[in-house]
Amino acid sequence: MSYQHSTLITAPVAALISSEAAQRWVRRGDDADDLEDTNLLLASAMSHLDGIDGILRRALITQTWQDTWSAFPTGERLPLALAPVASIASITYVDDSSVEQTLASSTYRLHKDFSGAFLRLDPESSWPSTADRDDAVQITYVAGYGDAAADVPAEIRLAVQELIEQWDGLSEASTPEVLPAKIMTKLRRFIRPHF
Repeated sequence: MSYQHSTLITAPVAALISSEAAQRWVRRGDDADDLEDTNLLLASAMSHLDGIDGILRRALITQTWQDTWSAFPTGERLPLALAPVASIASITYVDDSSVEQTLASSTYRLHKDFSGAFLRLDPESSWPSTADRDDAVQITYVAGYGDAAADVPAEIRLAVQELIEQWDGLSEASTPEVLPAKIMTKLRRFIRPHF
């Protein structure tokens, strides 16, 4: 069994930070070029923290993801790539006869611990056999702190603001790699390990 990749299925419907708020933080004007620059800073800060490529390995505002695996695990525990996880939408797999199946929700439970979310096999069940292919198992789930920006921990929201302000203020002598390290100490408890 090996993890292959995660795919965003449904993006958040709400923004963590509005363009208008970001514009105020960088104290830019209202013309189109200033707004475009501010939106670029905002998108960069969000991608630095949110989703599968973000350093936190967390979904911030509610979004739907799909993790793809080459098979089910040999043990009872199957980790999910992102946290926090609100619910499992479906688990589909290609069986050893190359037929797509849906795993019954009665055979597993969603659990959470300090490392994130994972599926635990019911003691009375067993993971099914799958075809030998990279996309044999697909787990679709809803992740995020909630539907609104206020649901996201304040430290994370503040980190986005500070990233935008610091990246906007970079001079030629500064580098983006140095400044965010100060912010990351505030986020240490939110950073999840890679599995």
